[in-house]
This record gives sequence, structure tokens and C-alpha cells, in this order.
Amino acid sequence: MALQGYGSERYIYKDGTRQRVGFVRTIRPDVSPPETNSAFEQRMDLMCRQLMAMPSVIDVQQTIQRRDGAIVECIIDTTYAPRFEAIAEDARPAGGSADARGARGGGSRGRRSTD
Repeated sequence: MALQGYGSERYIYKDGTRQRVGFVRTIRPDVSPPETNSAFEQRMDLMCRQLMAMPSVIDVQQTIQRRDGAIVECIIDTTYAPRFEAIAEDARPAGGSADARGARGGGSRGRRSTD
């Protein structure tokens, strides 16, 4: 069961330092094999409970997004006690992943226009 998703980190700047105070993760149900709505909700519930069990975690919020009755994603928003976090060296290009030919993701994703 692969964790399919993306997210963001939340920082505050206090007393001249950069401090991480939380993160948001958007997770999508498994597609191969397909995950049922209830199995996905149970997996997300377990994940939230595991996060809440961590000593520094203050709050965990869960938002389930549905389309035509089917769960399409779960957004988990976690807040924890501030902790110092320096900016790590990261040589990857900003702006998202690149496809095999080097172009940025998005756009038509290889589909031809019918115009």
C-alpha cells in the first residue's frame, strides 16, 4: 500500500529563528488494488490516531473530500509544538516534478487537443 499524496509544511519566525509548527498532507486512496471508502477512512483514522499519540503533537484535523459519493482525497492538518528547523540544502529544481522529457508537470499530460 503506497502512500499517494502531497503536502506542505508550516513555519513561524520567532525570536529570529525559523520554527516548524505543522504540516498538511493530502492523501489519495490506493488505486491498485482499489481501496473502498470505508477501508480508506479506517486507514486515515489510524494515521490520525498515530499522529495524536506523538508527544509533540497538539492537534490533528482531517478533511475527507468526496466526489459523487466516492472519497477522492483526505487532507490531514497537523499542528505541533514549535521546533527549530534550518533550511536544508536541496539541489532539486523548485516548481514540481519533471516528466521524462524535462518539461514541468501539468498541462495536457500528453493528450491531444480536439480544437
